[in-house]
Amino acid sequence: MPDNRSITEIEFTDFTLFSDITIPFARHINIISGETSVGKTNIMKALYSYGKTINEVNDLLDPISVERISEMITSKFLGVFRPDERKIGRLVKRNRGRGTAICKITFDKDHDIKLSFSNLAVKNIKLEGYQPIENWPRFVYIPAKEIISSTENFSALYENYHIAFEETYYDLSKLLLLPTRKGPLNSNQKKLIKTLEKIIDGKVTLESQKFYLKTKGLGNIEMGLLAEGYRKISTLLQLISNETLDENTILFWDEPESNINPKMIPALKEMLVALAQMGVQIFITTHSYFLQQELSLFAQYNNENNLDIRFITLYPEEGNINFESQKLISDLLHNPIQQEFMDLYNREQELFYDHT
Repeated sequence: MPDNRSITEIEFTDFTLFSDITIPFARHINIISGETSVGKTNIMKALYSYGKTINEVNDLLDPISVERISEMITSKFLGVFRPDERKIGRLVKRNRGRGTAICKITFDKDHDIKLSFSNLAVKNIKLEGYQPIENWPRFVYIPAKEIISSTENFSALYENYHIAFEETYYDLSKLLLLPTRKGPLNSNQKKLIKTLEKIIDGKVTLESQKFYLKTKGLGNIEMGLLAEGYRKISTLLQLISNETLDENTILFWDEPESNINPKMIPALKEMLVALAQMGVQIFITTHSYFLQQELSLFAQYNNENNLDIRFITLYPEEGNINFESQKLISDLLHNPIQQEFMDLYNREQELFYDHT
């Protein structure tokens, strides 16, 4: 497997819900879970906002100053988190008096950066530690709701009107519309495309910026007429086909199991594993007991390539957010998903015996 640049750690001080927390990450697959409103998505959004901005900096024809990069990072944070009044200071943890949020991101291969801003800040994030990096990975964020069925109109609407969507949807829409590159795909990409096309029994096609599922005998079916689970798989297919997802990609996927039939969870697990084996570093949030268990069973019994996998759970503790990280889901002491599953089973047993 390729050994590309990856995110190894994030540290928050007074950022959104976090008072003081440092979370290490796995090289291949990170599964983040926890109760509602403990900051799962905030972790991914912070990592993505920085990394995606550097993608945009690297796409510029001429070099720019660190001050200008800081302005671009601020703009991305505002677009992704969408705080009220577009004030970056609203992302500081709410405390009395003046406060400062700090976000430190550690990458392997000699790149550590620090972002900081006060609760009085309007549009300025202070950036420390930035340096130009060769072969910077592509950062991709797949939100919980699909966008592939609306790409022909979404980008233009987002660019010209104020619509209540996070910038992650706009970024993904642009990536989906990228044309396929010249030259053959590598063997890993071809294999994964073949697997995904078998699941949805068709190929994804793009005509006049509108996506279709091309099937045998039924012709082109509009994406909007497909089940959302098929749209999510089609999204992955397109991103692999146009080589947005390759060995030098860091993928953030918010609740991949959302609106997917539980029967498709094993296939979803296989997709994530195949992407990791291809070299992609993956971050997902999940509320799915089934997805947790599928990935944990793989980690325990089928991980022949020794993928680095971590189950991370966030939980409130004495007014703060803490975390736990383990290689297997069964080793977690704090797992509200598994706990609710067991509570449901116990309630079912009680009801059964009360009525017999």
